[in-house]
Amino acid sequence: WDSYAETEVTNLTFDSRKVTPGTLFIAKGVHFKEEYLFSSLEKGAVAYISDRIIAGRDKYIAVNDIRGAMALISRMFYCDPQTDLTTFAVTGTKGKTTTCYYLKEILDTYAADTSTRECGFMSTIDTYDGIERFESTNTTPESPDVWRHFSNAVKSGIENYVVEVSA
Repeated sequence: WDSYAETEVTNLTFDSRKVTPGTLFIAKGVHFKEEYLFSSLEKGAVAYISDRIIAGRDKYIAVNDIRGAMALISRMFYCDPQTDLTTFAVTGTKGKTTTCYYLKEILDTYAADTSTRECGFMSTIDTYDGIERFESTNTTPESPDVWRHFSNAVKSGIENYVVEVSA
């Protein structure tokens, strides 16, 4: 690692399709295939994080709990953005999405009255963070995505963020 001490990490992802030069790649999941890692390294990943060592690949960070490590590293990579947001998380068995939309409407009305930014939003239906707006594919994204959205919200001047969280 001594030769990598000055290596700048410019991207963090668990999706090999989203690797760019300078990426710290997270090798996770029961369906993870070594070919994803090889592809990531070919695209310029500087190292990988995994709960298992993959033969012949020496640029790695070994962890016991990949999900816990992924959450911690993501939070640090995106500079702990939730400290600059008021975040509202809604969980439960039924009514999460509806409750989130009601809360978003209240916060957006407040934002319009105070000339501030529209509320950030992450739900089963859609996601908005001030930079990205798209139809969601799952209720709670993986931690690198959550932290990226929080970081985007802070960068774009959003003050409030509503998150639907799986029960």
